[in-house]
Amino acid sequence: MPVAIMNERLADTIELFSEIAGFLDSVGLA
Repeated sequence: MPVAIMNERLADTIELFSEIAGFLDSVGLA
């Protein structure tokens, strides 16, 4: 797999993780 695709997938995964973490954080504070 080309490095560019790997980096793009990694960025997508990190972004998704950040969204999930933020959601769990807001739920925990609610």
